[in-house]
Amino acid sequence: MSISYTGSQVQVFDDNGDPVSGALINFYEPGTTTRKDTYTDSSNGTVNANPVVCDANGRAEIWYDGAYKVITTDSSAVQIGDTIDNFNSDSTSSSSNGVLVTNGSFELDTITTGQPDNWTVTPTTNGVIAIDSTDQIHGLNSLKIQGTDAGGGGSVTSNKFDVLGGGDLFVRFSYKSSAVDTLNKVDIKYYDSSGAVVSTTTAYTEGAANPSSYTLIVRQVTNPATAVQAEVIITGLDSSGTTTTGTSNFDAVSVDYVPGNTKAINDYDYPSGTELSLEGVEIKQAVMNAIFYIGYIHYSAVSTDPNTLFGVGTWTRIGTGTTLIDSGAGYTAGSTYGANNAPVHNHAAGTLSASASGNTNLFQDLAPNTTAPGNDSSHTHSVTGNTANNVAVTNDNMQLSLAAYIWQRTS
Repeated sequence: MSISYTGSQVQVFDDNGDPVSGALINFYEPGTTTRKDTYTDSSNGTVNANPVVCDANGRAEIWYDGAYKVITTDSSAVQIGDTIDNFNSDSTSSSSNGVLVTNGSFELDTITTGQPDNWTVTPTTNGVIAIDSTDQIHGLNSLKIQGTDAGGGGSVTSNKFDVLGGGDLFVRFSYKSSAVDTLNKVDIKYYDSSGAVVSTTTAYTEGAANPSSYTLIVRQVTNPATAVQAEVIITGLDSSGTTTTGTSNFDAVSVDYVPGNTKAINDYDYPSGTELSLEGVEIKQAVMNAIFYIGYIHYSAVSTDPNTLFGVGTWTRIGTGTTLIDSGAGYTAGSTYGANNAPVHNHAAGTLSASASGNTNLFQDLAPNTTAPGNDSSHTHSVTGNTANNVAVTNDNMQLSLAAYIWQRTS
C-alpha cells in the first residue's frame, strides 16, 4: 500500500499500484486513539468525516491542523499499510503546500519580513533571498534567490519533518533561473533519533542546463535506515557555479512520504504549464517507459523530437534515406547495409561466337556446263569490349516509398 500526498490531495494505492476505491483514512491525536478533525478546505470551516472516505479512484480532499496519527483501511475497514504517527508534525498552518514541507509555496509571511514562515533563510554576504509576488507558478508567491557577485545567492532550509528509515521521499518543486550555467541544488538532510546528522542526499543538482521558464522537477530519494527526521535545503546560485550572478526562483516545493513503497520511479523534468499530480506523473512515466522502451523505433510525419512528445528518453534519427530490414540470415540488428542508389557502372560484353562448318562453296566456271571444286567456308565471329558508362545519372532502384521521420530511443 502507498499513499500519495500532493498538498491537500490524497490518493491511496494498493501493492499493485492500483487505486483503492472507497479507502478509509482515520485521523487521531498523535500517540492516542482519540479522533482528530481534518477539514474540507483551507478555511477549516467544515469538518471532514472521520474516517475520510475516498472516492472510486482512492482520492480525497483533506486539509490539516497540526499533527496526526493516521491509519488507513480498505472499504471493509481492514488496515492496509503501516500506522503513521506524528504525521504533519511540523505543520503550523493548514495552508501548507506539501504535507511534509510546510509553506512550500512560500505563501505565508506572518510578520511581513519578506521571508517565508517555516524556512530558515541563509543568504551569502551579498546575496538576497526574499518572497517574490511578481513571478510565480503556483499560488501568489515564489522564493527568489539572487546573487550579485562571486559569492552567489545562498540557501533556505525547511522545518524538519518525520520520515521512515528505509522508506521513500518523493521531492517535487518548480524552478527557473536567469542563466543556464548557474548552480542550483535541492538536498535532503537526515537526522537520527538523537538529533545527529546521518547524511545529506542530493535530490537535484543542475549547473549547465537550467530552465529559463518554470519547470516541474520530480525526484525520488531513499531515506537512510537510521533516519527519523529530514529537512529540505534549497541552494540557488551556488558560489561554485559558472555564473554566480542573477536569479533563481523556486515554487511549489513538496515532499511526499510514501511508507512501504518499493516501486522506484524515474526522474522527470516537465515544462511550465504542466498540471500533473505526483501520482499522475508516476503513472505517465511508467506507461511511457513501458511503451517507448530503449531501442524503440518511432515513425512520424512530423519532425518533433519524441522526447518532446512523450516526455521520456533520448532519441536519435536513424539516418536520412535509411529503411529497415528484418534481422537474421546474415543481417545483424543495429548494422547498416546497402547504398542509396546503384553507382555509375558498365557491363562487359564478353565474347560472342558463331560458327559454320561443312559448307562447300561451288563456283561456276567460265566455260559452259563445267564446275570447279569449292572451298570449305567454316568460320567464327567474335565481339568483345564493354558497354559505355552512363555518366549523366545514377540508377535509382528505390521501391515506391513514403518519407517519414524515423527515430530510435537510445537512452
